[in-house]
Amino acid sequence: MEFQARVSSECMYYISLLEEIYSKEITGAVTRGIVLSKAFEETKNLNNWLKISEDTHTIPLHNIEYSKGYGVKIKAEINEKTDRGIRNLKIELPKYLPVRSVTIGVTVKLICKAAILLRRDEKFRQTEILSVSEHFEHLEEKLKKIVAPVNYDKLQDILADSKNEIQRNVK
Repeated sequence: MEFQARVSSECMYYISLLEEIYSKEITGAVTRGIVLSKAFEETKNLNNWLKISEDTHTIPLHNIEYSKGYGVKIKAEINEKTDRGIRNLKIELPKYLPVRSVTIGVTVKLICKAAILLRRDEKFRQTEILSVSEHFEHLEEKLKKIVAPVNYDKLQDILADSKNEIQRNVK
């Protein structure tokens, strides 16, 4: 499915850094869709978004050429699960940040920034949250065997909400 967002020059810089990182791990072309999907998968279990948002030292930004206007519009082919996850995170982020709402572009920027920070600095990793996520993935696999396929989307939404609630309370 085609994903579109207007992102900042800072986000474009993060995407280019991730393209470099992923090109060393993946054979073949590294598209924006691959970058967004992989970055989302790596960061979907985080709940320390405030720490990630406030970090200004780990990734130097002095080489960015800021584009004039309101950012750059990007398009990427991503799967439906990633699209839904990014949109759900957009709704969840204000619970972690001192804002009332965020745009899809800001959500993408934070996902990309977090993917880089997770690789560069140990303090951003959260091993205990990953185990909760793994439990929910196993639970989802088991429930899909007994739930009608027509209800898979509802099941995924319920599990995602439950997982996020548990992760917020575990802090």
